[in-house]
Amino acid sequence: MTRSVRGILLVGLAGLTMAACSSSGSPAAKAGATTSTATRSSATTALTTTTVSTQSAAAVYAAAATKVNAVLSAFSAAASSWPSSETGPQAAASAGPSITALKVFDTTLTNAQWPANANADVHTLIEADGALSGDLQSLSQVNALSASSWATQFSRDATIDGTDANLVRHDLGLPASTG
Repeated sequence: MTRSVRGILLVGLAGLTMAACSSSGSPAAKAGATTSTATRSSATTALTTTTVSTQSAAAVYAAAATKVNAVLSAFSAAASSWPSSETGPQAAASAGPSITALKVFDTTLTNAQWPANANADVHTLIEADGALSGDLQSLSQVNALSASSWATQFSRDATIDGTDANLVRHDLGLPASTG
């Protein structure tokens, strides 16, 4: 990659350790608080209602977020030291662990039970994570002509992801992300 392409990509990657997955702080929810949760079975469209504590759900989210953040932080640090000769396919290969970590994070979110007030926001976050994964997968096609467009799209998707994550964090009684 040329210096300008590298610089544009770094601007886009700067927010990679996203609000979506920030896990700083501790749950503010009361230890005994429980709320009803609705989950949709993938095999049927029937809703199952169970009870899950907000604190338990917050702990699941925070643990999963800590794991994905570690991988995203490592990728962001590696990207900041890419040489000017880094190619799009090389960048995409470096992004592989981040893409996998986002998928694992989303699988954890999909399989967990959430308070009813968080359910829709969790699913929206999963969709936003999918957009980020797609952006990272498309790094293989980035070149000097497309780098600016890629960075703009990635930045937009990361902002949306961060907003969605902070909605989930609010729903779970967690503090807003600082990253």
